[in-house]
Amino acid sequence: MASSFLAPNPVRLSEIPTRAPEHLEKQSIKKETQRMAQRIGELQEMLQANAKKNLLIVMQGMDSSGKDGSTRSTFRYCSPSGVSAYSFKKPTDLEF
Repeated sequence: MASSFLAPNPVRLSEIPTRAPEHLEKQSIKKETQRMAQRIGELQEMLQANAKKNLLIVMQGMDSSGKDGSTRSTFRYCSPSGVSAYSFKKPTDLEF
């Protein structure tokens, strides 16, 4: 069952830019993504061992924007048994 916890500073998806900053280069983004994916895998091991906390990662994009490939890349160092993926539509008023 999902927790009803609300962060002190709610995330507003509508306020997060959908484009990468122009000063970033594709190769540096790929290296950083790999480093972050490895770190997510490490953190997943610790979270599973502790069994008290969860991590929510939201990937937002239009149809055919590459979310499936991004998800595979992001979680390639994670155990599939510790990952759940859910599709959702337009955020509710509470989530927006």
